[in-house]
Amino acid sequence: ALFASPYLYYFFGSGPPGMATNLATIGAATPANLAVPSPVNALGTWRWMRALSLGQNLYETSGYVGVPMLLLVWSLARSRWREARVKLAVVMFLIVCVSSFGPDLLVHGGRILPMPWKPFTWMPLLRMAEPGRFALLGFLCLGVMLALWLSDDSRTLPLRLTVAAIVIGFTLPNPS
Repeated sequence: ALFASPYLYYFFGSGPPGMATNLATIGAATPANLAVPSPVNALGTWRWMRALSLGQNLYETSGYVGVPMLLLVWSLARSRWREARVKLAVVMFLIVCVSSFGPDLLVHGGRILPMPWKPFTWMPLLRMAEPGRFALLGFLCLGVMLALWLSDDSRTLPLRLTVAAIVIGFTLPNPS
């Protein structure tokens, strides 16, 4: 209680901090974030990658999955779609990705495309959610899909190790 007393004083003395009201708009990712690394990734530090990721904000940096992982998801879905666990992981990943785009998606030409998250912006608690953070939940699905793909004995061990190394290489963080 002694150590927490300054925080408790400011919390109860002046009330809880004000919440931003437009988090659903400013905290959204874009579909390009799935494939284009931001400067927080090692690949995003390359000059030509910085040009591609121009315009990304802090919230969009968590949406990067990488082209190798997206190809792995496609390969898994194509080869083992009949399995319920593969369907569940892929569908959940797609739901999370679409949710991370927020209530509106800005498309080419300045048009706004309403997204499925739009109705949730009217709900008292969910309107404060940052859609870009849903991308982090997608990594749970991606981890399951990677494990399923790597555990498939129909692929040779060297191929599985190479693909795992490539996926890791494309998602390395920026060391600086």
